[in-house]
Amino acid sequence: MSSHNLIREGRKRLGMSEQQFADTLGVSRGAVQQWEKPGGTAPIRHAWPTC
Repeated sequence: MSSHNLIREGRKRLGMSEQQFADTLGVSRGAVQQWEKPGGTAPIRHAWPTC
């Protein structure tokens, strides 16, 4: 599974919207959207909570 799918599935598993996830991580909703796009990646410090 690619990183953008892992991030999206992790967020959904937590039951969070993009905005809730962004607020929790201290980033913008746009950053979450970029991470969840095919080819998107997040810095490990932000992606780790979804694992």
